[in-house]
Amino acid sequence: MGIDDVFDQILNSHIGYHDDVKLKDVRLNLEGNDITDEGMGYIGAYQYLCDYLEIESIKDSNMLLDLFLVHQYLCHAYLSEETIDTWPYDAAEKDEIIRMVKECFSIYRVVGAYEDCIHQYEILSKSRLWQIFGIGAQMQIMKDSAKSYRNTGDFGQALQIYYKCLEENPKGNWIHRMELLLKIGKVYRNYLMQTGLAKFYCEEAMEILEANGTKPYQGNERRYAIIGFDTLGQIYRDEKDYPKAELFFRKSEGLSSGNSTRARIHRILMKYSEHTEDANVKKDILELSETISHLKENPLNQVGAGIRSVQLGQLMNQDKTWDKKKAHDSVKEGWNIANRYNDIKSIIKACMALAEFALDENDYESYISMNQKAIQIASENRQMVLENEIIKGVLESPAYIDSSMRLKLIKRRKEIYVKLVEYSKLSINIAQRELSVSFSPDKLIELYKIVLADFEQIFQELNKVIEILNIEFENINKKYIEYLNTEIEGNTYKNILHKFKNNLPDRIVIDQLKELCGNIQLNHPEESETLMMVSKQLDSFADIVEYIRESSIEVLSVTRYEKNWCPLDELIREGIDDFKYSRQEYKEKIQYDYPEPKVMCYVQRKFFETTFMEILNNAFVYAKRTAETEKTIEDFSFIVRVNIDKERTVYLECFSRYDSRRIAENAAASIRNGLEKKISSKGKGGGYGFYSIRLLFEDFLNGRVQVLHRARETGLVIHWPIDGVVSKINEKRR
Repeated sequence: MGIDDVFDQILNSHIGYHDDVKLKDVRLNLEGNDITDEGMGYIGAYQYLCDYLEIESIKDSNMLLDLFLVHQYLCHAYLSEETIDTWPYDAAEKDEIIRMVKECFSIYRVVGAYEDCIHQYEILSKSRLWQIFGIGAQMQIMKDSAKSYRNTGDFGQALQIYYKCLEENPKGNWIHRMELLLKIGKVYRNYLMQTGLAKFYCEEAMEILEANGTKPYQGNERRYAIIGFDTLGQIYRDEKDYPKAELFFRKSEGLSSGNSTRARIHRILMKYSEHTEDANVKKDILELSETISHLKENPLNQVGAGIRSVQLGQLMNQDKTWDKKKAHDSVKEGWNIANRYNDIKSIIKACMALAEFALDENDYESYISMNQKAIQIASENRQMVLENEIIKGVLESPAYIDSSMRLKLIKRRKEIYVKLVEYSKLSINIAQRELSVSFSPDKLIELYKIVLADFEQIFQELNKVIEILNIEFENINKKYIEYLNTEIEGNTYKNILHKFKNNLPDRIVIDQLKELCGNIQLNHPEESETLMMVSKQLDSFADIVEYIRESSIEVLSVTRYEKNWCPLDELIREGIDDFKYSRQEYKEKIQYDYPEPKVMCYVQRKFFETTFMEILNNAFVYAKRTAETEKTIEDFSFIVRVNIDKERTVYLECFSRYDSRRIAENAAASIRNGLEKKISSKGKGGGYGFYSIRLLFEDFLNGRVQVLHRARETGLVIHWPIDGVVSKINEKRR
């Protein structure tokens, strides 16, 4: 295939190309082809293609795509593992070769072709061509490659390259050292949650500038001063030290040209984080819109328009006078731009923004669905800090999530923190072994203390997550075992399960049923759709049977046949304590009144298939969902009362106290529907919570379950005869 065929492929590559396609995925068909360019060589082939494609400068995104495709061809023909050491390098062309190779790495990085960039670096750095590059060109390529490693989630390799550049930095080149320190700080801040280290490196960079720079700053001094002040502003903003963040953002903004600088945008958005009174949403929306238009003018800056469009949509959503559709459209436009340039962080943030919109509209199903998508993208691309943030938000949200999903999310948080701890250990090793050349002894001591402090903080977070996970495991295990131990008319569910297990159909029987369906379908094609559905259900049933068989054998081997009794007081307190642990902000809003322990009431744990922790969680979820103002949540409380009267009857009251009679009335109607009609009070629940409570206490324990409603209080009152429990007066149960 000649170079003219390559030219034709580049022209044809635009056919069928859409904005929602990643630039990095637009490919020439070069594999397996014997490429010839009639002796033009590396430089000649580049010039030939650029001339005929009219690439003088990158004027629009099409030119950017064309140049990306040109370098695809050049890398395949000249810089592949097979070809890189086979063509002669003319010393007179050295500078032009270096310029072209640097441009290749830069273009790959801009379009988000990170894997290609890494692959090319690994080939180039081992070749003899690498030796003709000076230290400056080598470091430029290494920095582009380090960013690609970082964006693919290989943070260890990214840091190693940055540290290698730091160690090999030519003496006296303080600007280059400052740049590297800022890049290292960014990895620690944005990707590894090591905030102390990030601050150390950024402050070290600014100290270098202060000691060596010439004011007013010009050229690269000015460029890195802008980046350094802006990064410090972000760090202090993350720590909620808004005055310091404002100070550094203003310093960065003062050195920048134009009004809508990065620091300016950060200052605008920070107003809504700290809820300042000088926020002017309409003015800020206009300024952010102008910034996006400016970014779109230059293809090399277009990627920045992605995250700004997402932030614009979030601002529009705050201003209630804006059409919600415009806010959604702005976020989706940001998503498309980010997708085009493979900007994974902005894609994830777009998902998070759309999830926030759904939460504002009480659309919990869409909120969970969009966050699941964001978690999947973050996990696949090793964006651990963002993934952790999303999971934490979902777990603390008012949206209903079942116990299996909750457990899965907490497990994933644990995995994230384990990885972050590993990276923190890597930072300790680097500080111990590899930085003695780059820092003075005093700085090394300071650095080492910060590394250990970051490690300790991340490790503590890991322990918190493990503790929560253990509680979740324990709750699930308790609930399952209690369910198995529940006794009805002399039989436990465990007895029933044991008998049922032995009578489960095996796979052969199910396969015979499927075959029978197939035969009927041949003779009765009009029933085809129904029979296909039956066959599909049989497959699902086979999976369920296998699961029941395996899990029942395991559980039956470890559970006990005797009844599991415990004090009612202990059962309630345990659930309340678990809830307070998971939702610290609500711990003052729960009141528990229990009589003096003159009569100790012992019950089987079967009394509550739904634990008190879940009862409380549902109550607070409902209150959040129906809240009319912030005051609704501020004034909300939940009360649990237990009384045991002389007639040996247990009275249990569980009720919510609202700030509005109307909300209380609606809650009462919702509970009544749950008790009578199997309709979920949470909107997205299974619909059997209240119904199962009534079934348990009325059908099995000869008690009564009634809706409690008085003024602003709504909940349940349950009373049942003490015959259904065990009581001991002034006597501890053995």
